[in-house]
Amino acid sequence: MKSQRTNLWECRWAFVPPALLLATVSSAAIAVSLALRDAGGGASEPDSYRRGMLWDAWKEQQAHNGVLRWVLTPEVVPLPGGAGAHVQVAVADKHAVPIEGAQVEVEVIPIRCADARVHATLLEGAAGRYGASIALRDGGLWELRMRVEWNGHTYVDRVRRSVWMAPTQSEVPP
Repeated sequence: MKSQRTNLWECRWAFVPPALLLATVSSAAIAVSLALRDAGGGASEPDSYRRGMLWDAWKEQQAHNGVLRWVLTPEVVPLPGGAGAHVQVAVADKHAVPIEGAQVEVEVIPIRCADARVHATLLEGAAGRYGASIALRDGGLWELRMRVEWNGHTYVDRVRRSVWMAPTQSEVPP
């Protein structure tokens, strides 16, 4: 006659549903805590509601860009010592003739920390080349949103560039 007492090995499948329930609740708790934790890396688009309302104007601007066919060539060069970066944008028309005397603005957004965005008005140096130094501390992937106004026309463009910033002396291990 078999013992009335059952050992745990014979009842092992009875532990599967509680184990699955515990795993589900634990993973949900971890996911929620990670989503709510602010590590400074997440950011939302400022004024996104207004930008959404102006979607038709954005599409019209893109059509106007297609008519103008200007070429914006951005260049981001880190400054020595990790003091920031120099942003330079070359502006030319569809025939590669430099556009002089334009008003050029750029918004530089580090993708990793979009709250650290920097807005700058670029000054003209050489013919059709506009630049400014900006204070950014991180390298990585950046989005550059450029706006050029010249002779009654407006041209906007966005590009992403990957920039490597040299570590400063305080960041270099001894």
